[in-house]
Amino acid sequence: MEEKYHYLIYQITNLLNNKIYIGLHKTKNINDNYMGSGLKLKEAIKKFGIENFKKEILFDFETEEEMIQKEAELVNKDFLQRNDVYNITRGGNIGWGHFAAEWGRMGAHKLQEKLNSDSLFKQEYFDHLHKGLNSKEAKLKRSNSIKEHWLKYNHNWLGKHHTDETKKKMSMIHKLNKHQCGNKNSQFGKCWISNIELKESKSIKKFELNQYIKEGWLIGRIIDFNKFFEKYNDCKTESKFFHFIDFEKDIKENIIPRMLKNKKKSLQLNK
Repeated sequence: MEEKYHYLIYQITNLLNNKIYIGLHKTKNINDNYMGSGLKLKEAIKKFGIENFKKEILFDFETEEEMIQKEAELVNKDFLQRNDVYNITRGGNIGWGHFAAEWGRMGAHKLQEKLNSDSLFKQEYFDHLHKGLNSKEAKLKRSNSIKEHWLKYNHNWLGKHHTDETKKKMSMIHKLNKHQCGNKNSQFGKCWISNIELKESKSIKKFELNQYIKEGWLIGRIIDFNKFFEKYNDCKTESKFFHFIDFEKDIKENIIPRMLKNKKKSLQLNK
């Protein structure tokens, strides 16, 4: 004779601080040692040790509906506002984990067959999946998981450097993968142009270049126009640190005038 299901409402108590967690559980074995799935509860068990927690069965119902209704009655808004509880969300809203466990027992092959053949079941399956991924508890769990990962592995690169061996390996892999080559490069088929009058720079597709040049744009990118004009004026007056490399050639080729620092003048003025 097949064992019947027990639809349980249980309470878990932390024996050290008396904080409690109330949850529901569907099982064929009332003594299966299930100790809840709440996020804060799991964190507390990990911190204090399972031996410091006690589980009590509050109700054993005949149907799932009765179990869900009772949890909704007990774990309400007022209950969640208490300082001595581990529950995060209201009762009666069965999460993805509950359904995933039940459907998981069907086996992957049978589950896929049912999804393919039963449109109502498929809709129910994805509705619960969506709710589970977007629940308050699921979002908090993902957030905490990311924080723990960063704290554990200390992903702060400030002040750190790759070793020469690592650099060689990276270079070799990039060469094999043709990293940033051809259409793998985000700027493939594009170029930067700047308009000195409009004080604007932008990336365009190369086949548009001739049209922009006719409108007065120059090839190249100016990131800081204020600094550009300071250097440009300095080159024109030949008074301080900078000089044009080949102004006439650059203008003829529709290129932003290239400028270099005049080290000799810089040293003389700094004396």
